Amino acid sequence: MPPSTVETSTIRPTTTIRPTTTRPQTTTMTPSTTVSTSAVTSRHPTSRVITQIPDPDSYIMVEMKMSWPQFCKAQKEFKNAVISVLRGKTVNDVTYTDVVLINITRICLPMRSRKTRESSITVSFYMTGKDGTDPKMTEDIYSLLSKDRDVLGGIFIGKIQKVYLGPPEIDVTGREGTRGSMSIGVTAAVTIAVIFCISLVLFIAIQVIRKQQNIAFKRQYYGNKSTQGLDTTDSFPLEYCSPEKSSTLSSEPSKSELAFVNEALERVMNSSAVLTVAQVETAASVTAQDGPCNLLSLSGIVKFYSNIRTIVEEFESLPMPMPKASDIPPGTEDKNRYMNVLPVVQTRVPLLKRPGFPHSDYINANFVTGYKFQTRAYIATQAPLEQTCEDFWRMVWEQQAPAIVMLTDFEEQEVPKCAQYFPLEEGLHNTLMFGDYSVTTKKSCRRKGYRITTLQLKDLEFNLCREVTHYWMTSWPVFGVPRTTAHIIHLLQDVRVTVRSREVLHSKAGPVVVHCSPGSGRTGVAIAVDIGMRWMEDTGAADVLNTVHNMRHERAGAIMTKQQYAFTYKALSRYAKKLMKLEQGSESSDSESDEELDWVEGTA
Repeated sequence: MPPSTVETSTIRPTTTIRPTTTRPQTTTMTPSTTVSTSAVTSRHPTSRVITQIPDPDSYIMVEMKMSWPQFCKAQKEFKNAVISVLRGKTVNDVTYTDVVLINITRICLPMRSRKTRESSITVSFYMTGKDGTDPKMTEDIYSLLSKDRDVLGGIFIGKIQKVYLGPPEIDVTGREGTRGSMSIGVTAAVTIAVIFCISLVLFIAIQVIRKQQNIAFKRQYYGNKSTQGLDTTDSFPLEYCSPEKSSTLSSEPSKSELAFVNEALERVMNSSAVLTVAQVETAASVTAQDGPCNLLSLSGIVKFYSNIRTIVEEFESLPMPMPKASDIPPGTEDKNRYMNVLPVVQTRVPLLKRPGFPHSDYINANFVTGYKFQTRAYIATQAPLEQTCEDFWRMVWEQQAPAIVMLTDFEEQEVPKCAQYFPLEEGLHNTLMFGDYSVTTKKSCRRKGYRITTLQLKDLEFNLCREVTHYWMTSWPVFGVPRTTAHIIHLLQDVRVTVRSREVLHSKAGPVVVHCSPGSGRTGVAIAVDIGMRWMEDTGAADVLNTVHNMRHERAGAIMTKQQYAFTYKALSRYAKKLMKLEQGSESSDSESDEELDWVEGTA
């Protein structure tokens, strides 16, 4: 439902409120299963529109000699033509809804404002049945189109130029099968096999050399296990990382909402300077969950951050499980900003289902476990689309979220990244309406690098109001990562104040909602840094490797790049230095230099 204004006396939709920024031409991602945190743009018009591809078993790409406005008007005719062809050749029970055009809503909605006209376009679609995607029916229509490109008839005669079957791009206009091409193929296969063998030998040799270098590096930081006991706080041996989900370290809530660092200092100073076996095992049992671990003390984190090669290798060792398009309910495709960034089924946030709306319980969002195995501590989600703003606010209301952390702009490089789901100006006259919910900005203040806004969320159906605090990190650049970690650290500390104040009033607060544009890369960084800070405050240790490993099994694609992974270590290294300075009795400064990140930007 489009946003509208609300008068002071009664709630009455009048005029539509639009974002102040100019809506750019919609541009989407190239067909790929690789997740990207930003959309792909081009400064010059191309003859082929790039579309976003989900991950069905197969799909068809049809290159057509027409413009998108022409096709958008004729999309129903296209679907009916596909149905007619299938009914006459292969199957009879195919229906109009079985033809799924990929990203057609996102492409066709802004067509009225588009001035450019393409000479050719690429339309992507696949077939569905009672049990979801139907690869066989998809391949049937592909076979018919490849044999006769005018089989659809009507206005599509002479329009279809090429037909591809995805994910592999196969040009059906070129045909192989001659004896000459077969001999060339055999020669090419032999050549590739030889190159592969040589590459394999070189790869093994390089791995042996790198392993020897890693052993030398780890001895520098972890020491020799045969001679080094637990008389150092530089790092914790990996064998003390326990997969058991036990929590033996109790932590009483603070009476002061602003005493996070002081509490951590008390815990660190009350412990001895030399860690005992029992202390290490306690820290490990609190921090380690399932999966690999690299549990480091405060000084160990500072040292570990100084070596880019080891951080990159650790990042590359992490698995990246990704859901498939078949994992989401059919008919919810237009509720996903990117069809290759989908929610994990097991941790997906369910909305209350509304009668008569079959997909009203779906949103691209996942619960993420927090520190000390607190389930549903966070919700990692994509930035709202115009058609999902109401779903977003329903989720915030139903989950009783006290705070929202936003890590993207509405537009980046003239590419839409997030719909305007809250008013930027204060006052009741700027209220935005999303279905049964109204959102009003009560007050807003700017901090260095981010903005804090107090929102009033109202359920119009039951006439109930609730305050939600919105944290918008405005200093995250379009490309790469911030040059300073101070902003995200201060932002996360402010978020914790909000959560604690809600806990004081209601004994328990809901999850903190965190989103960037896809809800994976920057979102994962913020959650990992927050969890790591809590670890260090309570135990004097943190485990980034284990945190990210477990997070990726709850929110696919969490922390997407080497830069983001190194930035996570950098933020925790800065916070570790702050805790160590407090332990030593010296004042901590927030003006620490962040120049050491240069090697990440140049290498990762």
